[in-house]
Amino acid sequence: MPNIAEILFDTINSIPEREALRIPIKWDNEKVIEYESINFKDLGEKIKQYQAGLIKKGFMPEDRILVMFPPSIDLYCFVSALLSLGMVAVFIDTGMGIKKVLMAIKDSQSKAIVSYSPLLKYRFFLPQLWPLKIYSTDKTGIGMNSFSDLKAISQKNIPFYPCKKEQQGLITFTTGSTGRPKGADRNHDSLIAQHLSMSKHLPHDPFDVDMTSFPVFVLHNLASSMTSILPAINFGFPAGVNPALVVSQMIEFNVNRLGGAPAFMSKITDYILEKNIRLPHLKVIITGGATVPLDLCEKMKAAFPTTKVNIVYGSTESEPISSVFVDEILSSKGQGFLVGPPCSSAELAIVNLPENPDDIKDTSLNSYKVPTGEMGEIVVKGEHVLKRYVDNPKATKENKIPAPEGLVWHRTSDVGYLDDKGRIWLTGRKSELIKYKSTTLHPYIIEKEMDKISGVKRSAIIQMDNSSEPVVALSIESNANKNDIEKTLIDCFNEHGLNGIKYIIIPEIPVDARHNSKIDRPKLKQILSKKKENSDKKDKFIVKLNPVDVLTLSGVLFSALSVGFSLSERFGFALSLIYLAMLADAFDGIFARKYGLERDFGRYLDGFVDTFDYLVAPSIFLYMWGLNSWYHCLILILFIMSGIIRLSVFNQIGNIKDETNGLAYLGMPVFWSVLFLGGAYFASTIINKEFILPIITVLFAIHTVFMIYNAPFMKFKNPKTILIVVLSGSIFFAICGFFEFINIKELSITKHIFTAIAFTIPCIFGGVLHMLAVKKDWLPSLKIPVYKPLFGANKTLRGFILMPIFSVLGAIFIKIIFELGNWVGTIDFNDISFIYFGLILGFVYVLAELPNSYIKRRMGIPPGGASEKHKYFFVFLDKSDSAIGVILLGIFFYHVPIMTAVTMFIMGPVISLLVTSTLYKLRLKENL
Repeated sequence: MPNIAEILFDTINSIPEREALRIPIKWDNEKVIEYESINFKDLGEKIKQYQAGLIKKGFMPEDRILVMFPPSIDLYCFVSALLSLGMVAVFIDTGMGIKKVLMAIKDSQSKAIVSYSPLLKYRFFLPQLWPLKIYSTDKTGIGMNSFSDLKAISQKNIPFYPCKKEQQGLITFTTGSTGRPKGADRNHDSLIAQHLSMSKHLPHDPFDVDMTSFPVFVLHNLASSMTSILPAINFGFPAGVNPALVVSQMIEFNVNRLGGAPAFMSKITDYILEKNIRLPHLKVIITGGATVPLDLCEKMKAAFPTTKVNIVYGSTESEPISSVFVDEILSSKGQGFLVGPPCSSAELAIVNLPENPDDIKDTSLNSYKVPTGEMGEIVVKGEHVLKRYVDNPKATKENKIPAPEGLVWHRTSDVGYLDDKGRIWLTGRKSELIKYKSTTLHPYIIEKEMDKISGVKRSAIIQMDNSSEPVVALSIESNANKNDIEKTLIDCFNEHGLNGIKYIIIPEIPVDARHNSKIDRPKLKQILSKKKENSDKKDKFIVKLNPVDVLTLSGVLFSALSVGFSLSERFGFALSLIYLAMLADAFDGIFARKYGLERDFGRYLDGFVDTFDYLVAPSIFLYMWGLNSWYHCLILILFIMSGIIRLSVFNQIGNIKDETNGLAYLGMPVFWSVLFLGGAYFASTIINKEFILPIITVLFAIHTVFMIYNAPFMKFKNPKTILIVVLSGSIFFAICGFFEFINIKELSITKHIFTAIAFTIPCIFGGVLHMLAVKKDWLPSLKIPVYKPLFGANKTLRGFILMPIFSVLGAIFIKIIFELGNWVGTIDFNDISFIYFGLILGFVYVLAELPNSYIKRRMGIPPGGASEKHKYFFVFLDKSDSAIGVILLGIFFYHVPIMTAVTMFIMGPVISLLVTSTLYKLRLKENL
């Protein structure tokens, strides 16, 4: 009997030099930084290594091995090796949730698991893992072997295992809405039949370059001679795709086939249309895994006018069942979703079956068929249809109808009808049909109409139980007109006999974890049930606060404390607390969107709190700081009035689109008041405050006008940048407040800051220029490792020579600043040679990195690498090792006071992080 792996090796032998796989392993928001790639010849060699390793470790044909790690070249090679040896790869859909995943692990009866640390680190607490041999792809530990142990060198070709009838190949555990996970049995016969069916129904050219977000589809591509380019996405959350990144991949590698679920395709299509990009080399698009809305069909047609956009209908148990081109969908009218005629390898029937599976026979199936145009359950038969569920006779009996020649009719649980052209239209799932007023309602038909309503992002109609009235859930656009939606919605309800039923607006309709495209109806029922429980309860208070509301309100606490410190003239502490209020405001909206806690009350609350954070508290700060004349008070009053108007408009319209079609603010944001305040206070530590007050008066007057000026203003988009800037500001101003509190006259905060800056700036100059030298590979002859066995290859003589020289430039810059600004530090810089100062600082900077490198080499961490086990320790060490060396130099050689050393220690890592982030953005540094 044939082995599916033989087809793959026929391909390997016929086109050995052709690229087989290219998988991104590191990327940022703009580009893929690193790929792993392999040609067919090397793919074959790697498969042979895993074959030899599995045999060496004593695994036998029919042994089951759980494979639970992200797509990689090793994943596909390992699975291919398992298939070739008659072993069984077991896959589990992790989107089922941990409870069902653990059920599936137990039911799989596997002998081993290959996974990675996010799961395996809990191995001691998961009894389901205890009987298994454990192999980790990323780290080792007690009871956890390295994945590389499953590779060995083989000098000879290992023969393919001769598959018996029904020989298992792959087992994929998935689950429906309820019950125990079912393991679909993909035996070698069905895998070959599915491969041949897809090749026939979705024809390809052997030299096609395919990008797919369906990882299992790659096995078909490899057997079909196609090159597979995987998109740079998190396969656990395909809807989170960065379309700019994926489109750049498609252009770079001339991808001419693209596959993905509707949620994935929607993001790509929107980006293509927004940027007016054309991809003439793209020949075919394949989408499926969920129903495809009409508006997405229209957008795909517009975005890819020369591409064949193919919507495929199928399931784990039967791939494919049918397909249809978008053009045909857009030109056809009917109830539900058109998915085309059955493929030639599938025999399909629409039936109305009895409830008891024992009453259903293949011989009597014809008597249950419904007439053309009438709705019923879809059943399908063919060589590629999976015949059973693994070790689950109950599920097999309920979902499979035995047929002649060893085939089965698979009950898809989908409901639909055949039109007069023999095409399938889907109208719902059997378990999701709604019994209402003696009629049966089909959800897809109603949802298709509701989704057409302007302003509706997605809709769902469900029945909480068999006796209850249906409920409609809507997710709408933020700027949608609710009155218009309601009018159209009522017309839709009346048309389908749903007069008077309730509808509920929620932030997002929950979707499946696998493709992020199907409505997760059980989860939606939980959400609506919870909402009903909350609405039925009589609350003691007028509103129930959620965690995001509490975060928003924390701004009032910080601002109130800030006002108290301003009235006490403790301006450093006051400003530090305003920055904390700003931090709370920056992240409450992010958390609300992330956890689905957006609501109108939250927006109103945020606006009121912003009035206190950004208008009242800064105004009191400025009044107590010196802006207390009549015209100052007038400006501050106008500033508060203008800010209130600005916040009210924002609550009404939200963000707007800028010239590049990105998000922007209408009018200058109120939070700039805090940034101006911070800049002014910092400047006052360097320059006399009397010079600052007129400048800040003018700035706030300009801000007053610009807050209500009709123009778009920049919106900060990176939460990490916001966190670093605002938190650093809060810490800095808290330090200033501390010096105000202890009231050190002879060693003022200014002197400590000046001295810390004097020691820090030369190192920044040296570090940036040295990184540029590394990036551009200046003076390659000096790339001689200091001592490779101890410190690795990255610590070279070039660093010890160039870093001190470059630091001298920073020291000269500091000398100029000190002289122009008449700065005074906690040590006498007049007696210091700045050239010598820069040289020694640069030398100590690189010297202090050596202990860190030595520790890493002893722990087996490669140069430039990191340790997951001690991740945060090494992050801290990487950011502070040189700073610690410079501080020790300052204490023992230049005799700086301890308080100055503390200031240097606080400023050093923060500045290092900011500089590192800048170098990363400028592509001068490969990682953060």
